[in-house]
Amino acid sequence: MKFRTKMIWSFVALALVTNGLLLGLLYWQARALLLRQMQSTVLSIASTTATFLNGNLHKELQQRDDEAKPGYRQLVHELRRARDANRRPDLDVTYVFTLMPSRTDPSLNLFGVDAEESEQNISHLGDVFHFKSRHNFAISYEQPQVTPDFIEDQWGTWMVATAPIRDAAGVSVAAVGVDLNAQEVCRKTHFLFHIGLAALAVSVTLAVVIAFFLSRRIAAPLTMVREALEAIGKGRLDTKVPLQGDDEFGQVAGTINRMVTGLQERERLKNSLSLYVSESLTNEILSSGQMPELKGERRKITVLFADIRGFTTLSETMSPEAIVALLNEYFEKMLQAIFQHKGMLDKFLGDGLMALFGAPLDDPYQEEHAIRAALEMQAALQDLRKDWQANKGVDLHVGIGIHTGVAVVGHIGSHKKMEYTAIGDTVNLASRLEAKTKELGVEILVSDYSYQAVRSLFQFKDAGTLPIRGKSDAVKVYTVTST
Repeated sequence: MKFRTKMIWSFVALALVTNGLLLGLLYWQARALLLRQMQSTVLSIASTTATFLNGNLHKELQQRDDEAKPGYRQLVHELRRARDANRRPDLDVTYVFTLMPSRTDPSLNLFGVDAEESEQNISHLGDVFHFKSRHNFAISYEQPQVTPDFIEDQWGTWMVATAPIRDAAGVSVAAVGVDLNAQEVCRKTHFLFHIGLAALAVSVTLAVVIAFFLSRRIAAPLTMVREALEAIGKGRLDTKVPLQGDDEFGQVAGTINRMVTGLQERERLKNSLSLYVSESLTNEILSSGQMPELKGERRKITVLFADIRGFTTLSETMSPEAIVALLNEYFEKMLQAIFQHKGMLDKFLGDGLMALFGAPLDDPYQEEHAIRAALEMQAALQDLRKDWQANKGVDLHVGIGIHTGVAVVGHIGSHKKMEYTAIGDTVNLASRLEAKTKELGVEILVSDYSYQAVRSLFQFKDAGTLPIRGKSDAVKVYTVTST
């Protein structure tokens, strides 16, 4: 077989194999990413809605006639408000309802309250909830859950999530169900796949044409390109392709060299991000492919403030070099605990720090992660104190304040310099709680908003209500000691 024929077939095979694999990989990665995003979104909606529903009112609903009770109408209003608040042009929250287990047959789930307005589609109190899933998805009344994949039926394609509704005693009495219409998302995913197939066909055609005309001069430049790509693949990002000119090979060389520059910048960005967030969170941010924008968004977050008590007095007795070494050792342990539990460092505040949970990526378990990080920070501090007391004669204590709420989060600044941070009353209250730890003589103070989301996961002690500077009403707080 002639060399030119071999080159043609080689290019065709290469185009088919590489682009086909890439198409398949990108398609499934895109689908998996969309699936995770929708799962996170619908689970967050269900969990948030369940938090604000009155479990005691729902517990009183037992039969069809109870739909006339004021409590039923109140729950309907709350469900509709939650549904409408979460509806967007790109997010079709179709149905929001509650479920409860049958008293006579535990295998049956019954409708409780339905936010639907249409009489022909509404489900009444006590109607049997029919749900079929090839993933063996069972309704749970003890923890939030979401279907592992899209569900298809005669009405469309859905993503379904449920979250338990608890009464004042913390007992689960029902569950919120949220149906998210995923039909449009699946249609766009299939459209991308078809576009990829068309791109694959174009690439094969171009491969045949290029191989036919350039087979005689392709071997040497291709070898240089191959060697350069192999070096880049091994991590040698200082590699350059020594080809110049206006032909295709010169352009390829320029493209590869620009790609290497981009990879170097990406690596520097990754190293910079790793100073503020964990490696896994850094990879998620980079894989999104979105540049930071100079705007903020309202988002539910959990804020953690930590500060060393009596540090000003200590700094007067130690040299600047010793102070810096001590702080570096302290912050190393604190950030390790924060990063391990999906938190990000917002900023250092002298001898203190501010950390965010639930940003820049959503985290439906942000309250739990923040408290676990705080407990681990205090545990790590105990080990540091033993060493400092023995070798430096230093005994430090740290106060930690935690609060959950809505804040404005985003990149703030100018195009020349920006900072990703959170601002608002949520941040201020978390800072005030940290300051109150010294007055109460406790290590960790948690606001009632954070406590309500994780009260069954940790051992809490009621610390009463505290007047907070800048707030008209006192804030109920708790201390936490262990899981």
